[in-house]
Amino acid sequence: MADSPVSGLYDESIDRTSAYEILADRAARAAEELAQKEEQAKREKERATAARARSRRYGSPRRGRRRQSAAEAMTKSVLRSAGRTIGRELVRGLLGSLFKGR
Repeated sequence: MADSPVSGLYDESIDRTSAYEILADRAARAAEELAQKEEQAKREKERATAARARSRRYGSPRRGRRRQSAAEAMTKSVLRSAGRTIGRELVRGLLGSLFKGR
């Protein structure tokens, strides 16, 4: 054995971590992280529910769209009308020039 080229390499036994142990450890950590995330999501949901209940109880302002003022409604209507007219004229001009030769 003394003349062997691997003499001394395999004399002491080493207990290395197996692939099974590594994967089992990963799975345990992943399950633990998932449980923590679920617990955190549950707490956040409970907080949101409590906040909604408080806002209903104490009459917070209603959510939703606010009414437009007269100036906003008029501006919106004028811009919509102008856009429609410009679009119509462009389409007529393009189609007219394309089909004029026929």
